[in-house]
Amino acid sequence: MSKNGITNAGSQQLKLGIKDNSRGGTVERSDAVPQHCPLIFSWAQKGPTERVLGGSADFIPLYGDETFKGTSKYVTHQTPFAQLFHATANRYLFHRLVPEDIGPKANVRIFLDVLETNLTNYARNSDGSIATDPDTDEPIVDSLAPTVPGVELRLLGKVITAGMVVSDGLMTAGTMEVTTANGLVKSNMYPIMDVPAKFFGSKYNDSGFIIESIINKDKDSNLVNSLKSLLYRLYYVTRVDSKSSHTLKENIYGSVYSTFTLNAAKSPDTNKIYSLQNASNTWENETDTRYDIIYNEFEEMYLYQDNIDILTRMFMNKEKSFISQIPKLWHNNVSNATFNWFDFLSEDDTALVEDERYLMNILTGKSSKGVKYFTMQFNTTSTGITAGLTPISFGVDTPIWLGGGSDGTLSAENFEKAVRAQMEEYLDYNSTVMDTAVNVETVIYDSGFDMLTKEKLFYFIGLRKNTFITACTHVNSMGRRLTTEEEYEHAAILAIKASIFPESEQYATKACRAAIITGQGYTDYVDYKGLLPQSFDIAYKTSSYMGASDGKWVAGYDFSMGGDNEVIVLKDLTPKVIPNNVKEMLWDVQANWSQATTRKIYFFPAIQTVYPYDDSILNSYFNIWIVLHLQTCADKMWRKYTGNYRNTRAELAKMITDDFKEEVEGKFDGFDGITSEVIFTDEDVQRGYSWTLVVSVYSNVARTVQTNAVFAYRAE
Repeated sequence: MSKNGITNAGSQQLKLGIKDNSRGGTVERSDAVPQHCPLIFSWAQKGPTERVLGGSADFIPLYGDETFKGTSKYVTHQTPFAQLFHATANRYLFHRLVPEDIGPKANVRIFLDVLETNLTNYARNSDGSIATDPDTDEPIVDSLAPTVPGVELRLLGKVITAGMVVSDGLMTAGTMEVTTANGLVKSNMYPIMDVPAKFFGSKYNDSGFIIESIINKDKDSNLVNSLKSLLYRLYYVTRVDSKSSHTLKENIYGSVYSTFTLNAAKSPDTNKIYSLQNASNTWENETDTRYDIIYNEFEEMYLYQDNIDILTRMFMNKEKSFISQIPKLWHNNVSNATFNWFDFLSEDDTALVEDERYLMNILTGKSSKGVKYFTMQFNTTSTGITAGLTPISFGVDTPIWLGGGSDGTLSAENFEKAVRAQMEEYLDYNSTVMDTAVNVETVIYDSGFDMLTKEKLFYFIGLRKNTFITACTHVNSMGRRLTTEEEYEHAAILAIKASIFPESEQYATKACRAAIITGQGYTDYVDYKGLLPQSFDIAYKTSSYMGASDGKWVAGYDFSMGGDNEVIVLKDLTPKVIPNNVKEMLWDVQANWSQATTRKIYFFPAIQTVYPYDDSILNSYFNIWIVLHLQTCADKMWRKYTGNYRNTRAELAKMITDDFKEEVEGKFDGFDGITSEVIFTDEDVQRGYSWTLVVSVYSNVARTVQTNAVFAYRAE
């Protein structure tokens, strides 16, 4: 901070500080999105149900390794395509689907069961430990005051099988009872904590946590005293299955624990709030987009603060009379004051109850020095515990596990139904999938969907202009190969379904952003052993060529001709032979096929789109992929320049075209037949707020037909 200005001629200096002229400006951040960015639908072991962009290193920990195994219960016919993209290092969007009957989320509700009763009062040594008989090692009852009024406690966990509604727990009848002169007294169970899983899935039954009381040697006494609350450590734990030991999970700061208090105490020095939820939040980063997104295992860690306030007040009112700074002779003939055994700051009754009750550990019944309170005892027996309740404890070696999580019915029928529901979004102009900055998917591979689902897949190219469908004739649920006749019939149906969505009604351009692939085969490239469509090999080739995260096609992987168009990752192909007349029929319904190039090797002689005109560049698979990315680049130009008011029309036009040229330069493996122009139509000029970006592509029609002739001549 400095003085703002000179007020008079009094001798002085005006110190303005430093102006930083060294910065290079803001560097644009990128999501590392490849041109070939598939959208994969599948079941998953765990994880979010919104779409996530990433690769194998991101997805295996996020969704669980069972999600991507060809033999797991989560496998779908989309799984081998996900495995394929992992192998080719092609980042993609994964969309976890869940069946309608999934749930509830795994959860646990923790109760503190409280029985107000007279407790046995044991003799103490000067360090606060219970005195024991040297012969029997049994605790010695205090002969002067054999009982004290106190509370008997149990910590119990319960899975809410109908699904947890956080904070709706009520005090209920407990599991303990005692007969007194006034009759039978029953305990009351107070809910003190709700912990539901973040996402659906049975795997979250293997997610848990540990709450550890901090012992005296590890305690930050200054901090505890300023908070007037004991600190506890929260750990996250996971396990492979219910028979496995637990593993500690590091939080985003590289620590295996985070600290909290039971009353969300606020530090007077740093203003940090030591709440359980804030401690839990150190295992997530779901909002700061500068860093990798990390999802929490738990949706929330909710404390029933009102109940905890009631209980701490009740317990302290019973304990306060035993807190004294006056030394007393104990069983081992050594004097000490009880005040020294505990964590309290005073012996004043009012201060103890009103200000210091959270310095009493209600989770273990012991101070940080390991001394048990006089009026609190934990019942460790199972007597009276009913079905659905599980004894728990808070300690470093006693994880508390969630339970009750379900995967629902992971059937093929439910999967097809879930995919169809997602595809409906692509015909809704107001759906979030229209936002191409977030929904960066550019292709969906038909991996063998039912015919009804195949029809819905073409919705993908209905409104969006940078999307592509690689359809296939194979139907996984048929469980067999197709005959040549069925190949043609399916291809013809798919061509009709694709044609419903023309590329442009403005320019009367028919559908072109789809391809139809016939045939089936098996693969050793991934561990999925089922029959696959030959589109699997097209996916491999396209992924290898156009799947780099820098957004550029990879030189050396062009598969438009030569040996590079051979089928690589499939074997045992069918149809093995296609008659010439059937090839012509297939071509007329815009279908593609593989055929023999040697006795053992098959290749794709051409890959056409569903565009019905052979003499157009839009009939070429590769040309359409160029156009797709040009649409994406055009979207980017709008996002960058919308809101511009400083520049003239000419200046704006030059900035956009210069940027567009830079954006597409080097993207297409040497192809550069692209120009762009910004024009202002009469309507644009009249409106004042719009412009028109025209991108032109100059490419070649795919050459597929060769005429052979041999001319014979006499040498002499």
